This record gives sequence, structure tokens and C-alpha cells, in this order.
Amino acid sequence: MVLELKGDKKEYDKALGYLKKEKVRIQNLSKDVTRDEEKCTHCGLCVAICPVSAFEVEAASREVAFHDDKCIACEMCVKVCPYKAMEVKF
Repeated sequence: MVLELKGDKKEYDKALGYLKKEKVRIQNLSKDVTRDEEKCTHCGLCVAICPVSAFEVEAASREVAFHDDKCIACEMCVKVCPYKAMEVKF
């Protein structure tokens, strides 16, 4: 199950505490999507499909940069990548 939690720090911590008390394993998904740099050809398909702009084309090099801190692990890039360069690890 993927949840997005928002709110002020106190309420956020309260929600996490409740989930932990109920023995729900919590894992930050933004760190779990990775790109295999050897497989990536910088084709740009991921740029167009990403709903949170975690990918961008660098103007000087025309290479695709992946900003994993923006990633929400929706897996759209995994599905669209013809070179299987994007992976989700749980």
C-alpha cells in the first residue's frame, strides 16, 4: 500500500506513530526508485510521463537527470522505459 501523508509536523508524527503501533512497516518510497545508468540511453520518455517532474533534460548535455528526491514511486517511468533502466525496489 502506498500512502501520501501531509500535514503539520505534529500530526504527521502522530500518524506515523499510529501506523508503527499497528505494526505497519513504513518505508520511504522516494529512495526506492533507481536508474541503472548503464542501461539508460537518455531517450526522454520518462520526462514526458513523470507526473511530478522528477526527470529533466539538461540543456547543455541533452542528458536526462533523475531527481529521486521528487519521485513519488508511481512506477510510470518503469513501465514506459524501453531499456528497463528504471527499477522499483521495495
